[in-house]
Amino acid sequence: MPPAKSEKKLKEVWKKASPRPRPLPPPPDRPIYRHEKEGWSGWITETDTEPDPSPMDLRLQAHRLLWDALDYMVSVEADAFFPGFNNDGSGLPDFSSLVMGQRLYETASSRTYRPDR
Repeated sequence: MPPAKSEKKLKEVWKKASPRPRPLPPPPDRPIYRHEKEGWSGWITETDTEPDPSPMDLRLQAHRLLWDALDYMVSVEADAFFPGFNNDGSGLPDFSSLVMGQRLYETASSRTYRPDR
């Protein structure tokens, strides 16, 4: 058996221990519901299969991609960037994290704000 610690030693250990009261664990993540995810709204229909896109849908998607690319380039080249957090729960990086990474890679001295959520 190891020797018993004196009361003085126990008090010293107690004073050096982590802060009191101990902080609570973080709350569980809020679930991401299907209607909050970006993309095709499959929750409206009876089946989970996506219908064949029409030529107009493809054209709108191409316009959306062009606007997204323009938004990305403007955000990367801007003097300051303030990200929004819109993670869709897909596990893929969202727009703001891609822009922040590109800005850090190109010019680390550019002003990028990282707000505390």
